[in-house]
Amino acid sequence: MSSLLRRCVPDPPLLRQETEACHTQLSLLLHLASGAGCSEAERVVEAQRRLEALTFGVLERFANGAPPSGQQQQQQQQPARPPASTELVAFAPLVTSALKALAAAGDGAFRRQLPDLFPVLARLVQCDHATPDVQRALSDLLMGRVGPLLGSGDAVTQAGSGALLAATSCG
Repeated sequence: MSSLLRRCVPDPPLLRQETEACHTQLSLLLHLASGAGCSEAERVVEAQRRLEALTFGVLERFANGAPPSGQQQQQQQQPARPPASTELVAFAPLVTSALKALAAAGDGAFRRQLPDLFPVLARLVQCDHATPDVQRALSDLLMGRVGPLLGSGDAVTQAGSGALLAATSCG
């Protein structure tokens, strides 16, 4: 009887719950880091630190091809789970939001994070599991924030744009 009950009750949508919770956390931290409704500078600094850690973690997991946290152990216990690439594609909207959060970061915060972020962003360009939305957000981030740091000329921007579009359309 117990085995019959197990077959009738579907698994909870853990991946959806995790991505929704992480997306909510990202939105909240963006709001706090912008200083909106917050008069204490310490809270803004702490929110910015947490936002940086969250966006870096989300991008790194996706770039490395690892399923969202907690999913690896469950995959080993339940072989009937969808493949990791399916889970990563479901995780893509959160990655897109993380890239947009980076694009909206202040200049000082972005420059401070760039040495750690650049290798992750480079791996994201090569991801086969990156959706068109992730590719677009990554392109916007690289062209809007990283490109201007490399040089102010239009030749750099145009050359980078063509190379990035070619690289991201291959995935």
